[in-house]
Amino acid sequence: MLASRSQPQLDVGQALREGWRAFNRAPWLFVGFALLLTALQLALQALQPSLSPEKLAPWETAMDWETMVPHLRELTITVGLFVFTSLLGVVANLWGTCSLVRAAWVALGGGRPRVATFLHWDPQALLRLYLPGFVLGCGVVLAVSVLVLLAAVLGRVNGWLALPPGLALLAGTLYLSVSQAFLPQVALLDDDHPFTALARGRRVVDPVWPRVVSLLSLNAILVLAGLCACGVGLLVAIPLVTCVSTAAYRQLFGPEDRTGLTRGFLEPGALSEPRV
Repeated sequence: MLASRSQPQLDVGQALREGWRAFNRAPWLFVGFALLLTALQLALQALQPSLSPEKLAPWETAMDWETMVPHLRELTITVGLFVFTSLLGVVANLWGTCSLVRAAWVALGGGRPRVATFLHWDPQALLRLYLPGFVLGCGVVLAVSVLVLLAAVLGRVNGWLALPPGLALLAGTLYLSVSQAFLPQVALLDDDHPFTALARGRRVVDPVWPRVVSLLSLNAILVLAGLCACGVGLLVAIPLVTCVSTAAYRQLFGPEDRTGLTRGFLEPGALSEPRV
C-alpha cells in the first residue's frame, strides 16, 4: 500500500476535465494570446528573407569584382536578417510556451489569469525552458547522425543490415517523445538544471508510460480537431492542450511551483496543498 501511494498515477479523463475547466476560466484571454502568437510568427516569417542558391553563391553569377561587392553586401544583410528573425522566432516560441504554462498553472490552481499573466517577461524562465531543449536537441542530432551513418555503411554491405539502425532511430524517437512529454512544465516549474529536468521527466513518466501515450494521443486528437476547423480551431486547441498537459503534470509531479514561475500571479489560497 505504501508503494502504491508513493507512485503517482495519471488519470487522463481527469486531466481533460481539469484542463477544460482551467481553459474556461479565461477563454478569451487564452484564445487572444494564441492569436497574438500566431500573428507574431506570421510577421516574422514575412520579414524573413529567402536564402536562394543565387544569393548564397553570388560569385557563380557575377565574376567581376565590382559587381560582386554589392552582391556580398546584400548577402551579408540577407543572412543577418535571416538569423535575426530566426532568433526572434525562437524567443517568441519560448515566451509563448512560458506564458501559456503560467496561465494554465494559475487557472488550475483556482485563480483567474489576467493579461499580465500572459504578457509577463521572465528571462530566467525562458532560459530554463531553452537549455533542456537545447541539450536534448544536441543529443538527438548526435544520435541521428551516428545511426544514419551506421545505416549507410551497413546498407552498402547488405540492404537489410540498414534496417536495425532505422528501427532503433524510430524507437528512440518514440521513447523520447513520450518520456519528455512534460519537459516544458518540468523545466519551468520543477527544476532549473537542464540535465536534472531531463532525468526527472524520464524517471516520473516511465512507470506510467502507457497513460502518457494516451494523453499524447488525446492532445493529438484535439490539435487535429483544431486543424479541421479551418485551422482557426488551433487558437482554442493549443491553449487547451497546454491546460490538459499541465493538469496531467500536476497529477504526476505535484501542485508545487518550485521555481517561482507563477509567483505574484496566484490568488491567495488558490494553490492547492501539496499531496501526501
